[in-house]
Amino acid sequence: MLIVDPATGAMYNLPNRVDISLNPETASATERSLTIATIGSLTVKQREQLLPIDL
Repeated sequence: MLIVDPATGAMYNLPNRVDISLNPETASATERSLTIATIGSLTVKQREQLLPIDL
């Protein structure tokens, strides 16, 4: 899953193990898919676990 902050363009990834629930409108998981969510759709707890992506 790729998390994007639309205000800054910053991109984040989740750590290898995350124990949080994401609602179906925010996240989906299939073998070959990429889901992009805005940072505003995450809870504070979820945001605290994000890992910045350095490009």
